[in-house]
Amino acid sequence: MPEECGFVFNREEKMETIQWNQYKRGEKIFWVYAALDCLYYGLNGIGKVGVVNLCILLGQAVFLSFIYHGYSWAWYYRLVTGGILFAKGSIQLLILVWEWYWMIYAYSQSWIIITGLMSVIAVIQFPLLFIKMDMRYFSKIRGLARKGKLSEEVLEKVRKGNY
Repeated sequence: MPEECGFVFNREEKMETIQWNQYKRGEKIFWVYAALDCLYYGLNGIGKVGVVNLCILLGQAVFLSFIYHGYSWAWYYRLVTGGILFAKGSIQLLILVWEWYWMIYAYSQSWIIITGLMSVIAVIQFPLLFIKMDMRYFSKIRGLARKGKLSEEVLEKVRKGNY
């Protein structure tokens, strides 16, 4: 049927043209995103010890690993959770800015600082996922490399990191 419509669908076709500059930018953005993610969940667990916080940190590390290795479902999951954290962080930041005059008396300074930092990090992280599609491109190329859909020469460049 695809041949009748004029489309040729070849599953063995190799992707040869890779935009290396976009790939490098995506890799840098991924590592910035990963550092911000670790910082966010690390700040979230300050003062709290327990198995739950350890499981949350390990879960975030696993999702970052899935994104690094090119699993698209993990990137979309982080996009949804990033949007929720963006909304929460924006609201918390607005509340902190508008209601600062009574919060400095009602809450401890460390709580205000940690909440402010977490809000700023959440607001910064979402545009890294959504607006800059370089990280998505990086993840896509890593996924193609994982599946073996790249030529040997390109695959070797991706694995060794010399582009």
